[in-house]
Amino acid sequence: MNEDKIHIKLRNLRKARGLTVNTLAEKMGEDQQKVGRVERGFRNITVDYLMKLSRALEEPIESILVEVPKEEKREGVDGILLEEIIKFFDTEEELICRREHKASLIAKIYEVILKTPQAVQRQLLDAIFSIIKK
Repeated sequence: MNEDKIHIKLRNLRKARGLTVNTLAEKMGEDQQKVGRVERGFRNITVDYLMKLSRALEEPIESILVEVPKEEKREGVDGILLEEIIKFFDTEEELICRREHKASLIAKIYEVILKTPQAVQRQLLDAIFSIIKK
């Protein structure tokens, strides 16, 4: 998903669930002003914040990060791969990646993986991880 549009999607998801900014902030354990700044696109989103949003909105992270046309959506493997990408960035402490860019990098890697045939997604992800670690 285009980085500059994620805040719009988050606002739409919140509204679709009938939540106010205050209610969402309470569910997340966050300050309402911070939630409002994120929705207006004035604040970057960290992976930790994205995970809180996912839980509070009861929405899978992959559907927040990536816009995939319905005909391209696949069941099963996609969510597992996204969780593996997130875990990789959380456990590889020696990686030099500014916190505010981590979510964007995860989204871009995930988009690339989704665009490849399912049969080679695992090999591609492993190759990306090995390149990043070098």
